[in-house]
Amino acid sequence: MQFLIKKIARRVGILILTIIITHSLLYCQKERNSTWILGNTTDGNLVRFNDSLSVSLIDPGIDFAGSNSSISDLEGKLLFYTNSCWVANAENKLMKNGDTINPGELKFGFCKNLQGAPSPGCVITEYPGRNNRYYIFNIDIDIPYFGIDSFIGHAPQRVMYHIVDMARDSGKGEVILKNQIALYDTLGRASLIACRHANKKDFWLIAPKSHTNCYFVFLVDKNGVNKPSLQCLGERWSDLDTQGQAVFSPNGKHYARMNKWNGLNIYDFDDSTGQLSNPRPRIMFDQDTFHVTGLSFSPNSRYLYASPLYKVIQFDMQSSNIEASRIDIALYDGFRNPYGTVFYLSALAPDGRIYISATSSTYNLHVINKPDCPGKASEIIQHGVTLPGFNFSSIPTQPHYGYPPSNYRCDSTLNGVKEDLTSKRLFEVYPTVTKDKVIIKYNGSHFKENRVVSLTNLAGNQLTYYFSLQTFNDLDLSELSSGIYILQILNKNKVIFQNKLVKIN
Repeated sequence: MQFLIKKIARRVGILILTIIITHSLLYCQKERNSTWILGNTTDGNLVRFNDSLSVSLIDPGIDFAGSNSSISDLEGKLLFYTNSCWVANAENKLMKNGDTINPGELKFGFCKNLQGAPSPGCVITEYPGRNNRYYIFNIDIDIPYFGIDSFIGHAPQRVMYHIVDMARDSGKGEVILKNQIALYDTLGRASLIACRHANKKDFWLIAPKSHTNCYFVFLVDKNGVNKPSLQCLGERWSDLDTQGQAVFSPNGKHYARMNKWNGLNIYDFDDSTGQLSNPRPRIMFDQDTFHVTGLSFSPNSRYLYASPLYKVIQFDMQSSNIEASRIDIALYDGFRNPYGTVFYLSALAPDGRIYISATSSTYNLHVINKPDCPGKASEIIQHGVTLPGFNFSSIPTQPHYGYPPSNYRCDSTLNGVKEDLTSKRLFEVYPTVTKDKVIIKYNGSHFKENRVVSLTNLAGNQLTYYFSLQTFNDLDLSELSSGIYILQILNKNKVIFQNKLVKIN
């Protein structure tokens, strides 16, 4: 009996030790993501997530226009970063042999003068089994559809990889192999992402095939970059596959991809086998309300956040009807610094928060403080982080290396708060389709200050009008180009009304 008790005690002790080691390993591994680089060649931002968030002004040496990835060592010290065209080391200098990692059309276009690729299309991972080596994966831009009127001429045709050896150049690193082609095919624009294998050593890489419902899934292990499998399921994507984002859940069990024209597409994913399955019904949105969007999962992988330009939306992955679980947790408040801080790309950071960039050059990031909480209890703070340098839409694409579970409490009372001033009954706008002017009628008496009317086109360009306290105001649109506009009325920098207008000639 005593022998049995000792045997059980030993097994329990081993189990506890294994849990402690595994948790410690995951906690340390999260330091791989602990440094972000945002901005441009002369006005950049070093964002650190070590003990607390800190932001400092740097000269990155390269420019970020959307494509962005970085990696740190296990202590959180920056190793290197890339914009899918160039590779920079921790000294913010061009890494040895780190030039021209994106030949072809990008080389002669966006990749000139240290500029970067325009949309998310690169990711850095560890090299399994090699302590000082790392992979950079990216997609190119070619012209496979040149002359086809129904398609956008430019699109990716290659998934490429490059190998960085951090033991070279006195520890500053060197690109020892570059421009290796892992796949040559017609590929979806952007949406190249990586996920850690269930064994915590290897990686999965997904690249969508264009004009289909198919996805190339690569295994990256100690033997190198393996030949991809082609998996076809779910809804077909059209040629309009730009200006969106794809993301894995932190637990490696879900894959999601979204843009304006093809909606939100959610799949189950097996991080042991690399198999996609169970495509959910596609979720579509009002096509007139946005042209860009970002995606991020909460740390516990339960909530999925979409950030389509003027809103941030939460979906519950545990709901039997994910679309019906939708909650709008934020509406763009009209803030500008100096351009409009609307919503675009997003990323889950090692501190357990989600950060969202804007489409234009601004000095701010939005932050979701408690993304594991439902609805408005997630506590989104618009333009909650002030940057010392400009950032133009960029957010790093990084695989999740393991984050500790959240331990904060969710304030459920926030979900019961209603903002009476957002009621459309306070305002009437007519006509909503016009050649020259619209009338804004105010039906209340809440405000003692002049109201501000903001008019934004779908490219994010904004015109602002200052209105009086009068009941009726005319808005002259005669000089504007035809198109769709979003009209917002603000009071004390807070959006209290929003409506769509169509300007015709």
